[in-house]
Amino acid sequence: MMSTRKEQVLRIAIAHFCGMIFFASIAQAQTMYRCGSSYQDKPCANGQTGVVIGKIKTNENATADGLKTNQSIDPACKARGEEAKKILWMREGGAQKTDLLAKSESPERDRLINDIYAVRGNSNDIRMNIERNCMEEKLLVRRILATSDPETLNSLQAARSAQNASNMPKNAQKSGSELTTTKTKQDEEPAPKMQLSCPKIKVQMAIVNANLQAGADAASMQEFRRQKQELESELRNCKN
Repeated sequence: MMSTRKEQVLRIAIAHFCGMIFFASIAQAQTMYRCGSSYQDKPCANGQTGVVIGKIKTNENATADGLKTNQSIDPACKARGEEAKKILWMREGGAQKTDLLAKSESPERDRLINDIYAVRGNSNDIRMNIERNCMEEKLLVRRILATSDPETLNSLQAARSAQNASNMPKNAQKSGSELTTTKTKQDEEPAPKMQLSCPKIKVQMAIVNANLQAGADAASMQEFRRQKQELESELRNCKN
């Protein structure tokens, strides 16, 4: 059995990951320029004519959950924040979400675009919030891995498997005669898949990533990768 302490750690991690978002107030401003099809925070180079499309409020000393934006942030999360900034600039410049999604090359970027277009507010606050969410997601994975004894990961995996099983068509109770007859259209249609909220999908993704990092036999790793692809597909449609 998983210890009470480990259960509490997982509950705290997941509750923190799914918690409410707080936006801090920011004071300064930064000019944005459109140079051809790209956006940047400085005038265009090589004599290229730039278009000033607005200002982003910013403050390099602002904090997110007590962490300075220039310090203590995982490089991958910092990169995600920079990518978010470019998307924010494009949104401020009039780019449509559908156009950006059409040019997107990964589920992760799809998710970032959907997240950004789903909220309004100070651009720098949104970027910092994305970095903070990234850090929280990594923290959740680390906490899950910290409890990565076989029973813990098996329990997490069992929850995911039970969810998948609940989404399967319920035809196990058919009699032998019914199974030999031609299936009706209703029988052939799969049961509608239960839709998880975006925060729950993200938690499931963190669990699957934790399993992949922990390692397992070849069959289990293949199943984890399949689940990750499925969750990435679900994240494409996330709007929250």
